[in-house]
Amino acid sequence: GMFLGRRMLELGNRIFDNTKEYTRLVGGVRGEIASCWELDAWAVYTKSDDVESISNNGSVSRIQQALLVDPLTGQCFDTSGGCVPADVFGEGRLSPEAVDYIRWQPLNNITEREQLLASAVVTGSPFDIRSRPVDMSFGIEWRQDKIHFEADPILFSGDVIGINGDAPIDGEESVLELYSEAVYTLFQSSQSEQRLDVEVGVRWSDYKIAGSV
Repeated sequence: GMFLGRRMLELGNRIFDNTKEYTRLVGGVRGEIASCWELDAWAVYTKSDDVESISNNGSVSRIQQALLVDPLTGQCFDTSGGCVPADVFGEGRLSPEAVDYIRWQPLNNITEREQLLASAVVTGSPFDIRSRPVDMSFGIEWRQDKIHFEADPILFSGDVIGINGDAPIDGEESVLELYSEAVYTLFQSSQSEQRLDVEVGVRWSDYKIAGSV
């Protein structure tokens, strides 16, 4: 057996051109809710659109069609689709017309992402131990993430030289989280900046699909 291969250099470099657009809206409030507590709450909406355009790919079926040439007429046996005869035996033998016939139009992969987030945290020093404050915080956060990925259908046709399509993705996940932290200074030197702190914290997360942790 024999294998004959050829790089389709006449098509030009394969170009991956990415266009990204982002939208982000943020709003929040901050202030005191009691003599020893401060509130910081906010909401965020983020959306991203990513279009990947892939240029200068060749069509397998069009190359095969363009290679089947009638020796009497010099034209394609199958002239459908505007077939142009292709001579691939040698560098630079492909005519510009054959290159245009073989080349696919730009193929587009589309990725869309969206996130909603709402969060609030309360911080303060509600009481003292041995004349030193205990700093505490309590927080809650909710997030929702969505993603949609769609590859160009032509990439799944098996009719593109050298590039295959990635699997489509449609996914959504949301999570609710509660957390608390506390910090207390056990020892602080009056003659230097040395100190010994104790910090404790706990976080509970409940994912819609994956469960809680």
